[in-house]
Amino acid sequence: MAIIRSFKRTSNAVMYLAHSVPPDTKYSLAKAQVIYELAQAETANLGHLRQRLGLDPSCLSRILGRFKPDALVDTATPAKTQ
Repeated sequence: MAIIRSFKRTSNAVMYLAHSVPPDTKYSLAKAQVIYELAQAETANLGHLRQRLGLDPSCLSRILGRFKPDALVDTATPAKTQ
């Protein structure tokens, strides 16, 4: 029963957020979630970001690609350790 209550609380929160996004916003709820997660971290590990958001690799890649023209993301290859 606790699992059902937890799911209901989570789904209610998601529905509230989905309906509270202004219609003229530039970014969808999924994109806003990615922006929020990126803002919380000094550096981002794509694997951890995909896991936290529950996104598949291609979806996250498309979202990040759409942020590049607005200069919201900067991709860098990590330095190799010796």
